Amino acid sequence: MRWLSVLILLITSCAAPTPAGILADGFVSDAEYLAAIEAVGDCVEATGADFSFEFDRNLTPYFSASGGENLDEIMDACVERHLGRVELVWADQHAPTSEDEAAFYNAVVSCVEKGLGMDFGTVQSQSSGRGVDTSVTDAAIAADPDLYGSCLNLQLAKEDG
Repeated sequence: MRWLSVLILLITSCAAPTPAGILADGFVSDAEYLAAIEAVGDCVEATGADFSFEFDRNLTPYFSASGGENLDEIMDACVERHLGRVELVWADQHAPTSEDEAAFYNAVVSCVEKGLGMDFGTVQSQSSGRGVDTSVTDAAIAADPDLYGSCLNLQLAKEDG
């Protein structure tokens, strides 16, 4: 009977993907990402705590645990062990292109320009291909931080809708 318990333990531990296994091909599929999150949950629940998670609109998972002691430390250790770099690679794969970011921020700046009757210019992609040059958005924020915040929220709502 003892060998059966050992066999079950081995099969169970092999079933959960490891970060190294997930990252072996340099790509993290949605299924692999979800499996890593579920491994975090299994890790937390193995301590007797309850675990849950949900995604925000940017597909960032938010974890919660209850019913145990030292839950922050447990969560941190489980996330580091089972998610770690997997999340970084997955997030990088799903990051908007610099062109998409520029278009988004140009819409925000255009809203501020209309509200103030000013011209701040066009948000450009960084020459590195990652992110946008923030000089135009910085000028729009400096001109009217509240209006910029309202325009940003309106653009976010358009993307959600």
